[in-house]
Amino acid sequence: MIRVLFVLALSSLAACATLPPVGEREATLALPAASSGLLAQRAAAINAGTVSGESAFEMLYDAEAALRWRLALVDNAVSSIDAQYFIWKDDPAGSLLLQRVLAAADRGVRVRLLVDDMFLSTGGAVEGADTALAATAFHPNVEIRLFNPGRYRSGILGLAGNFGGNLKEYNRRMHNKLMVVDGHFALVGGRNIGDEYYGLHGEYNFLDLDVLVIGAALPQASAAFDEYWNADLAYPADLLAGADSGDHREVRRELDTFLEQSEDLLAAYQAPTDNWVSLLDGLPAQLKRGFALFLQDEPVQRGDREYRLYDMLGEIAGQGYRELLISSPYLIPVDGYLEALAEDSAYGVRVQLLTNSLASNDAVPAHSHYKKYRRPILASGAELYEFHHQPSQAVRERVDVAPVRGDFVALHIKAGVADSAQCYIGSLNLDPRSVVLNTENLFYFESEALCRELHGFLAALVQSANAWQVQENADGELEWLSYEGRVSKQPVRSGMQRLADFFFRLLPLETQL
Repeated sequence: MIRVLFVLALSSLAACATLPPVGEREATLALPAASSGLLAQRAAAINAGTVSGESAFEMLYDAEAALRWRLALVDNAVSSIDAQYFIWKDDPAGSLLLQRVLAAADRGVRVRLLVDDMFLSTGGAVEGADTALAATAFHPNVEIRLFNPGRYRSGILGLAGNFGGNLKEYNRRMHNKLMVVDGHFALVGGRNIGDEYYGLHGEYNFLDLDVLVIGAALPQASAAFDEYWNADLAYPADLLAGADSGDHREVRRELDTFLEQSEDLLAAYQAPTDNWVSLLDGLPAQLKRGFALFLQDEPVQRGDREYRLYDMLGEIAGQGYRELLISSPYLIPVDGYLEALAEDSAYGVRVQLLTNSLASNDAVPAHSHYKKYRRPILASGAELYEFHHQPSQAVRERVDVAPVRGDFVALHIKAGVADSAQCYIGSLNLDPRSVVLNTENLFYFESEALCRELHGFLAALVQSANAWQVQENADGELEWLSYEGRVSKQPVRSGMQRLADFFFRLLPLETQL
């Protein structure tokens, strides 16, 4: 009987639609920075006040500002939009940004969208997803590529076949986040494209962080995008299914209809914008300046222990700092990280680590395998903080966008700062998936003004109004301290969450988290 089921499963898998082969293709590169348009004008004015070789920066803490800046850049693009994301959802936030991107393409802007295949269509298991992608990419000024797409494109068996057929290859997901517009403005950080990143998700919204960069670092970001865009793992979406102009028009109609139905939810983003002139005019006074270096993993894996972004960051940051403050939503120490923490502490470095509590976590399996490292982290001499799912009103105001108020807040910031002089912001978590499996990117900064601001922001998050400090008491038991007082069990939102945490801890998943 088992043999019969196995044969049937293989037969079903063989019947799944598979990826058509890719023929010869020429590499395409970022266009020269635009010489006209509002973005070029504002960038020229900003760069005129910047020392040669330096860049200018603005951190985007608020969910509403993060999406508004993306819309502003896209609405004012005259030459090119290059966007690279792990997740781009078809929910209201994702649909609104896609609508504006397509409108830019209608104006003649060249659009290149690179999205990881994992959640774009659940490996092709969502009915019609590939056809919709191909139809969207039918626009003459739009090209969409999927990073490392699953070979099998339909059904749950197809998804299982993608994981089971070649796990090592398919397991390499592109977790990068990057947008470059007109060659003058770049956005990098932790936010994907979806409601929970922009304050519009009813269950939870993320506290996250992006950085807007203008100046000398832009060619680095464009070259980094090109490396992924032209990689063998970047698969053209127009090959997924046949599509024509009628299909494209239907996709546009469905998009417009969906957004009309979402008008109330998107009210904060639908207000008149005067073409975003006032937003762009107010930018120069807010900018910080300094040195920026764009770093990323290679798109293709080079051996079992390749040279990774994690290694690059460690080498550049060096040693000699006295204080280190890091936010990593998912935290599972790997590659000697605990030993490095102990070494820092031995030299008198104050290390503060901020991660999600179980109560604030959107990924229970990640938490289940982190929790066993609490005591070793504390033993290393580092201070450990877990984000509170009901933080202060000041934090809530950065997270939720009216008319939405999420049931809880989840931490999603991937950033660190040393001595308020060196800092980074990007997509890198301190866990096996980010450090070993996925590809990641970030901006590293040497800017006292920017890093001091980032330190102040993160320092506020580890205060009792926003986080629990995890400590060992005199009896060696763990305790959690916050504005609610002292508790002896890890904070949760419900008993079911505690049960799920126990269950996932039993599964051998740590290397995949």
